Amino acid sequence: MKTKPLLFRLLAVTLGCLGALVAATAALLLSLGGGPQWDAPLMIQQMDCSHGICRDRPGSQRSVRDAAGGHFTVTANSEGFRGADPPAPGSGLVVEIFGDSMIHGTGVEDDHTIARRLELALRRRLGTEAVYAINYGMPMNYLVSSLATYERWGRTHAPDVVVLTYHGGIPSPRDVNSLVQQIRGSWLMSSTFETWAGRTLINRVQSASLRHYSEREAIAALQPGFARLAADQRERGTAVVFFSFGDRYDQLARIVPRGLEYTTVTTGIGGWEGYRSSRYIIPGDGHPNALGTEFYGSAIAATLEPILRARLAARAGR
Repeated sequence: MKTKPLLFRLLAVTLGCLGALVAATAALLLSLGGGPQWDAPLMIQQMDCSHGICRDRPGSQRSVRDAAGGHFTVTANSEGFRGADPPAPGSGLVVEIFGDSMIHGTGVEDDHTIARRLELALRRRLGTEAVYAINYGMPMNYLVSSLATYERWGRTHAPDVVVLTYHGGIPSPRDVNSLVQQIRGSWLMSSTFETWAGRTLINRVQSASLRHYSEREAIAALQPGFARLAADQRERGTAVVFFSFGDRYDQLARIVPRGLEYTTVTTGIGGWEGYRSSRYIIPGDGHPNALGTEFYGSAIAATLEPILRARLAARAGR
């Protein structure tokens, strides 16, 4: 006769523990509050993250909701990056541009990314169709991942120019790709993100811890990638250009090692304040709109034109 009361007590304790766990999880989610929504678990589910860099699934096409509630289309090439396939070796001049969602083209159609606008501007300026701009921008990528992307995919095409996006300051050594690796290295996190609550919890925890790093750690994380780029500059003559949406290059000399030569793009936008108040951004979003990608593509092309003209002249003189 005592068995049932005992079972009821055990059931009550179990339910109480589960309730407490749910309440604690909810409290944790609420306490972590806002902050950037990286959603690394969602990146793992939607993209190919098998090489340590999350990219679109090669050859895929997907419709993405924009800030205004509409949609834009993202078409991935055979490497999993937005735009056409890289040209065959020897086809012409090759420019590669790296960065985050602003380079990838969040909010605009495939034909209005900065890479595509840059390519068309260079063709007009140089009077040749044999110049290609490859888009290696991916959402939530920082400079450390841009250098890793160059190492893994970009350098295969022996680019004439590498354009690296720089947002100012000392770039964080942690972006969405490091968060993906953190999830994959943990059985608990890997199994947790199968549910909405689990994804939300992981996302909030990772976002809250994102900025805990030292300046020394951040600079050190960039050095291997810069070393490879410097070696290619010596051996292949690869030109390096830094581009900033807000014309901010204040800490660039501190992070770029000696021996790597580079130039910077000047847009005259008037800093980040000028960018945010300009007609070049998507309202309520912050990414460049189609007018903005045209503006920035033309600004980068103006900086690259003399570099590429010299390349054309050198090739013609061979």
